Amino acid sequence: MDLCGGTYAVVAKRNDTVTFSDFAGDIQGKPKGKKYVFLRSNYDEVVQQMTELAADHRRRNTQNK
Repeated sequence: MDLCGGTYAVVAKRNDTVTFSDFAGDIQGKPKGKKYVFLRSNYDEVVQQMTELAADHRRRNTQNK
C-alpha cells in the first residue's frame, strides 16, 4: 500500500498501466471497490513533475530560513 495524504491504496504497476485499488484511511466518499487505471507513461510523468515541484519547494523553503 502507498500513502497519499491520509489515504492508502494498493498500487499495481504493470508494463503499460498503473492501477489504484483497495482504498483505506481518511477518504471522503469511500471509493470502496473502485479501481482507477492510468497509462504508465502518464503516471510516470506526473510522478516526475511532482518530485520536481517538491524539490523546488524544499529549496525555496531552505533558502528563506
